[in-house]
Amino acid sequence: MCGITGIFDIPSRMTFSPSGARLAVSGKAPGDPLVLVDPDTGRELQRIAVPWKLRPSGLLWIDDRTLVAGGFGGGIVYRLDDAGRWNVLREVGGNWINPRRIGEDSALTVSMSGEVLERSIATGEVKRFYRGLSDMAAMSSLSPDGSLLAAVGTDRRLHVFDTATGDQLLSLLGHAPGRIVNSVEFSRDGERVYSLDSGGGLVIWDAGPTAAVNPAAR
Repeated sequence: MCGITGIFDIPSRMTFSPSGARLAVSGKAPGDPLVLVDPDTGRELQRIAVPWKLRPSGLLWIDDRTLVAGGFGGGIVYRLDDAGRWNVLREVGGNWINPRRIGEDSALTVSMSGEVLERSIATGEVKRFYRGLSDMAAMSSLSPDGSLLAAVGTDRRLHVFDTATGDQLLSLLGHAPGRIVNSVEFSRDGERVYSLDSGGGLVIWDAGPTAAVNPAAR
């Protein structure tokens, strides 16, 4: 077993570079660094001191040499130079909470007010809002064909949106009371949606216009 010790009080996020050659890890406190790890050995490769504006809230690889360190209040884009140094390429505005790349210059982020936002990676500008969650949003996921967006948060519901129009198609309740739904993923074939809550509850939904909890889900 490998371990990252003596760096964070509470590690909170990690994500692989597109080639899988690096694993980026961040903590929860504003003073925590961004740590790059060799995924084969668990050995620390580099440590980057990031001036998080409030606290770390997301990591997003653009390519193997470009990484967004997202936070409440803004994101910082780092670029690896030929000498092996990570330098600030630019800063981008807006909250970068759990960002997910969906295009050449687009990423999905979520907001404390319950919105899912499509932002420009280059500028942070909001291109589209997806509204419908009644409380804080935690995570979103795009279907393989790009036609649907699923979002979850503290209202315990699965929300499904039409990406062509931004309209909410479905809002379904399937998780137990007192829990926060903090992760959502489409299956590779796009036929199911998986949502996970803070109590360890996994709900599997049949995707589509008549989505419902799959009987074999829980």
